[in-house]
Amino acid sequence: MSGEIPKVFSSPFRRAQLLLLPQYVASAEFMDLATWDKANGNGLLTVRGSTGRSQPVNCIIVGIVTSDRPHFARNGTYNPRFDSSDKAVKGAKYQFTISRPNEETDPEFAEDWDIASKKIKSLQTQVAKTNEHRYFLLVETLKDNPPMYSMRMGYRIWEPKTAKNSTHERNRMTQAYRVDTEYSDMFEKLKLSNHCSVMPVFVPESDEAIQPEQFEDRLIGALVEVTFNMCQFHYGNAEFDTFTGKVQSVVVLKKDIPEDTGFNNIVVRKPSHIPQTPTRGEHVNAAKAFVPSLQRIPQPIFVQGSSNMGHKANKTETRPSRSGEMMDGLSSSASTMSSGIENVLEGEDQEFEREVDMDDSMQPSPSKKRKTRDDA
Repeated sequence: MSGEIPKVFSSPFRRAQLLLLPQYVASAEFMDLATWDKANGNGLLTVRGSTGRSQPVNCIIVGIVTSDRPHFARNGTYNPRFDSSDKAVKGAKYQFTISRPNEETDPEFAEDWDIASKKIKSLQTQVAKTNEHRYFLLVETLKDNPPMYSMRMGYRIWEPKTAKNSTHERNRMTQAYRVDTEYSDMFEKLKLSNHCSVMPVFVPESDEAIQPEQFEDRLIGALVEVTFNMCQFHYGNAEFDTFTGKVQSVVVLKKDIPEDTGFNNIVVRKPSHIPQTPTRGEHVNAAKAFVPSLQRIPQPIFVQGSSNMGHKANKTETRPSRSGEMMDGLSSSASTMSSGIENVLEGEDQEFEREVDMDDSMQPSPSKKRKTRDDA
């Protein structure tokens, strides 16, 4: 840990800091620090040697926030369309899932995730009353691959008012908490006996908390450091144990910039070949475009023959020669230009003859004599 503190986020540097903390789940001291308090039949992971539940372990883990069923709106998981009871609104929470960090960009934290997952699985086995453990450490098993773990985190919006927690600041935060109109009646009713608060989410460079309206944009896909308490519940004769990760805070370590989808990311491909087949009229217009309209030198007039080579009646039609007519009216000072125009048209006449030869070769009666423009 010697040297200057990096000005930008560094996974190895931050990991070295976390490994010095015994509450970092991947640290060597974590299992010696934590023990279960099983008062009232339910478990809370506490600091070993502490009195009762006065010191729950503030576990720390680093993972990536996934897009799996996040609840980032101010109403949390509460939805009156499914359950409008007082119990449902009182149980509202912010909720999200974190998974293994990217092994290519953050290999140190990816390694720590594997270690932490195994420790949490072992802790659940220590306290559980059944062999089925739900809702916190989620396992996905793929064929011929090792199991993939993710963790479901939650932050309860409501907390009952007591003499100890009813401070001026807490009361102010509760009154300022706003939700959409469809949830407001139930929320205002609960504010009479409960405090409500926003899940604390921060970025390292600022102490100012991120607001819920920014949670989805700032959290999904981000590498985050989550501090949480781990709890266990077993209800009656249930065939499974319920585990929860109760969020204390979330720090956004970094969020990778998405791949550029703009013009710089377009794959340029060679276009397919399209034969160029200009018409007779296009040839004439191109020739005109290269003849300047100088003062006292009139623009030559081209006598255009039929350009429709697709009709049978026109395929043997004679076409007049235009080599003499096109230069009438030009002054003697344009004689050099006239020679150039004649050369252009001579090339067009040769191309025309080749086209007629090709078309006649495809006619059913080849004995019919073809006329060329020179025969006219």
